[in-house]
Amino acid sequence: MGIQTLGYRAPEVLYGSVAFGPSIDLFSFGVILAELSGCNSFRDMKGGGWSAVGYGVALMEQLGTPLGNLEVTGLPLFPKKPPNFRPRPFPAAVIDKLGSHGSALLAGCLCWEPSGRWTAQRCLTSSFINPGRFDLGGVLQAHRPKQAPYNARPLLCIGFGSHRSLLIWGGGSGQ
Repeated sequence: MGIQTLGYRAPEVLYGSVAFGPSIDLFSFGVILAELSGCNSFRDMKGGGWSAVGYGVALMEQLGTPLGNLEVTGLPLFPKKPPNFRPRPFPAAVIDKLGSHGSALLAGCLCWEPSGRWTAQRCLTSSFINPGRFDLGGVLQAHRPKQAPYNARPLLCIGFGSHRSLLIWGGGSGQ
């Protein structure tokens, strides 16, 4: 499926769900937040190369293998016998940059189950973002570009200086 860039893909998209919503964007935001904090766990694809299989293994190595009767484990492309990994803590440097509130935001976004993931509204009320200052040096700001993706609305915008910003879009036609 051609939804989302592989390195930021939500598990439900990776494993073949055709029914997904804005929570896929929040998972991507979590991966981006981890990367901005210095974590490259999702890019370290041992043996799998840059592939869906390698990315899936990298997710399991960091987040732990999803177990039990979860939505993601019942998807058509989820491995029949996945590798067994326990969740791994993020590197100390990442935790130091994010602090406890940023770490909670990261954990809330990087949840295997879409229904367990934080919503954009919940992220915006996080103590890490509110009152709008990021430990990483960015400023939360409202931003409306001249051209927006078709049928989408901005979920979250993070500004990093006067010329760079990260805008998370959602609510598009993928539902």
